[in-house]
Amino acid sequence: MQKDVFDLGFNTALRFKIISIPIVGNYIDVAYTESIQTIRERILKNSIEKLDEKKIDKEYLNSFEFLNLLVLTYKMALDEIGLDKIIFFSKLIKNSLESSEEERKYNFDYIKIVHELSIDQMHLLHEIYIQQKDLYKFREEYPDYTELNLVHECTDWKNLPKILNDKYMIDEDDLNFLLKRTESTGLIREITGTYLNYDGGTYIMNETLRKFMDRLDIVVMKNDKLIE
Repeated sequence: MQKDVFDLGFNTALRFKIISIPIVGNYIDVAYTESIQTIRERILKNSIEKLDEKKIDKEYLNSFEFLNLLVLTYKMALDEIGLDKIIFFSKLIKNSLESSEEERKYNFDYIKIVHELSIDQMHLLHEIYIQQKDLYKFREEYPDYTELNLVHECTDWKNLPKILNDKYMIDEDDLNFLLKRTESTGLIREITGTYLNYDGGTYIMNETLRKFMDRLDIVVMKNDKLIE
């Protein structure tokens, strides 16, 4: 089934351009097709092979729902230029097989989120999650805190531009654009209201982002590269 899904085709327009290159076009096309397909297959296979058989929901594994998720994910993976997102996809597939029915409720939404966001947006959300994952605990401990107080308590927001640049090479000049664009997903929102010495620009994650990133909690960074 996996081979059939991948054989649905790669980016036809790009392959046409490659083939049209004089003399070397056909050779490049073969190398492109075989290398890209092999890399994607290897990443997805590698993740699935690491499944804990004891955790697998066998009924879900053999369900039409899981088949649909798998096919949809493979089709989306074909559109991706960078391989970082393929790792995200593979984590979501793996976790779907090791989770309960309740935890799988938003599987298709999570796959679509990964597909629609840029890798810089994914990095931005990941960093906000890392810094704010204890926010809800702080809210319970300090019920009188405003949202702005809570974010400042658990987030190094002032140094966020530097952190993002050091980890992911995201330019500070691009950060406001990324935040505004990412806010449209509903996963984060800008804190508004009248606060002393606050002119806006601070964002807070919601519960959906926490759940989404919890599904990707084994994705880590090393030397600016996503690894398992």
